[in-house]
Amino acid sequence: MINPEIKNKGHEPPDGLPRYRLLTGKDDAKFCHRISEALALGYQLYGSPAATFNGQDVIVAQAIIWPEAQQNQGS
Repeated sequence: MINPEIKNKGHEPPDGLPRYRLLTGKDDAKFCHRISEALALGYQLYGSPAATFNGQDVIVAQAIIWPEAQQNQGS
């Protein structure tokens, strides 16, 4: 697990990750940890979360964006 106290301060996401990501999954602790890890890396939440029900589980989605990408959108 990524140490939440260490944030990536670079201009690009680490490890070749994309600037925009849509994380999806079952609404459980594992999904919450994935979001928390992305925030610890330096990503920011983008837009509202979404939720649906597949007949068995609640499935959630949250877009995240690398801050540099968000700042450059208006240019």
